[in-house]
Amino acid sequence: MRGAQTKYNYHKGDFVAIQNSLQCINWNERWKDKSISEMWCDLVQLLQEQVAVHVPQKQQYKKKRKRLSSRTQRLIKRSAAWKKYCLYQSGRNWSEYKKIRNEVNHSVRKDEEFHRKRIFKSFKDRPKKFYGFMRNTQTVKDQVTVLKRPDGVMTTSDQEVADVFSEYFKEVYTVEDLSNMPKVSVKDYNWDDAICFSKEVVLDKLQKLRTDKSPGPDALHPMLLKECAAKIRLVVLESGLGLESGLKSVFAGLGLGL
Repeated sequence: MRGAQTKYNYHKGDFVAIQNSLQCINWNERWKDKSISEMWCDLVQLLQEQVAVHVPQKQQYKKKRKRLSSRTQRLIKRSAAWKKYCLYQSGRNWSEYKKIRNEVNHSVRKDEEFHRKRIFKSFKDRPKKFYGFMRNTQTVKDQVTVLKRPDGVMTTSDQEVADVFSEYFKEVYTVEDLSNMPKVSVKDYNWDDAICFSKEVVLDKLQKLRTDKSPGPDALHPMLLKECAAKIRLVVLESGLGLESGLKSVFAGLGLGL
């Protein structure tokens, strides 16, 4: 059973329309008398709504065929030898067909070996491609997409699946005595002199996000933040979120460090 959680194809998203929608909003009026947390939650919800409108959902495609070299493709096109043998079943025609068949099999194995070596060499820069290749080579694939909750209702998101697993496996965990916990000294950090926010810093942080990474708990994809970096920068700095205390929460939510 496939998961019910919606997957979006951000590579085909209309980010220009999203930026235009953000530009038409009066942020000072929208966030009047709201706290930093309320502003951040409203921004996340607004971006998620824009994604649902302007970013298409992913579709299930059939598995792509393996790419073969031009030499292998030319050898495969010479398969007329098999038809010739079917019409005239002689020893000579069979020998010609076996020769071509062996050449094709050898060329296909060389192409597969070259493809594997190229993936292994690019592991450092493109680890997700390597892990995808390893998943495709598995003969037995166990995928947990939907689980039944204790109330009998099926899960609809990854968070609900994680909660079901947590409730199930916590029975084997040790219950600690919370009444005898060690005391941790609280340090008072002075952020005023250590951090300086500016439009350039915010824009630089957003544009350096890696678009091949998965979204965080806020479900904001890095490609969305990077493509709309200019507008998000203005929203963050020119509204109530421009306060340094608020920006710390914002950058923590975006997964950015300063």
